[in-house]
Amino acid sequence: MRTTATLTPASVLPPWSERSARLPPPGEKHRITWYLAIDAVSTHHDLNRLALVLALVWLVATTLSALVSMWLRRAVLRPIDRLSALIAAIEPDNLKSPVPTTGVPDEMMVVLERLNSATSRLAAAFDRERSTIANIAHELRTPVAGIRATLEFALARGPHASRDEDLRECLSMTESMQRMIINLLTLARLESGQARLPAQRVGVLETVRECMALLEERMKERELTVVVRVDEQLTVLGGDEHLRMILGNVLDNAVSYALSGQPIEVTGTAQGGWACIEVANATDGRLKDVSEIFNAFWRGEEARTSGHHCGLGLTLVQRLVRLSGGTVSAQIDGLNLFRISLRLPVPPA
Repeated sequence: MRTTATLTPASVLPPWSERSARLPPPGEKHRITWYLAIDAVSTHHDLNRLALVLALVWLVATTLSALVSMWLRRAVLRPIDRLSALIAAIEPDNLKSPVPTTGVPDEMMVVLERLNSATSRLAAAFDRERSTIANIAHELRTPVAGIRATLEFALARGPHASRDEDLRECLSMTESMQRMIINLLTLARLESGQARLPAQRVGVLETVRECMALLEERMKERELTVVVRVDEQLTVLGGDEHLRMILGNVLDNAVSYALSGQPIEVTGTAQGGWACIEVANATDGRLKDVSEIFNAFWRGEEARTSGHHCGLGLTLVQRLVRLSGGTVSAQIDGLNLFRISLRLPVPPA
């Protein structure tokens, strides 16, 4: 650092100098001007070196960050890639084999558990589909084989033999096949969400009488009677065909399972905005568990050999009741009394 002080007397300056006019008069203090200068060359060199060092540090840090990010990405995604390969290897035939959870990060464990649960439900759905197809093939094979055997026997007896009985037997088996096909089509529409419930006021007692009329011949064969205790003013919200199918299948089930000579009781009352309908019949005591009674193609042995049931009636009842917003349940008490209870919505007042 250099410091310079300059003192210029007024007598030295020429009289015509402009500066002489600004000098203080004699006897006053003189003005002193100080100039301070610093050499900044070394500072510029230091700043340049600092900039170079910072640039090198930034370049090294960026390179290291990129390398670490790539390593972390591979380390983190390696279990996910392995899990993705396991999921891609899932086939319809191995849905029951769960994806292994060993070596899976804790964060992915919940997702893997949900995936195994979903594949388990999907496997159960495939099993039901296979079982349904097998049951349909079995149910169609039996009446078709019966019709063929009856026709072949009728033809073997010659052209002059009476064939009325054979034709009636073929007609009965054909009607059984027709009922099953109608039930299958209705069930398919319900499962696909295509069925719609009309918002109509339907009388319960009138529908019960219509269903009983269709079952009258079978009731006479089994010496069954029906005791009806249904309020004449009881109505439900829905459609005529839907209620007829619900009550018809419930009553048909009762006629097939009731003990010969025992009455079938049908009651119906309005309770708190619901139409509560019950159909009860006495059984032979062989039916103990009703947990599967609403499953498709589930039937009792007596109904399986009678030729009147195809195992879809109560399944349709459950689907139709749910479509209407109601509930259905089945129970059997200690007196071997089988009871199906329906709760259907009533129209608003």
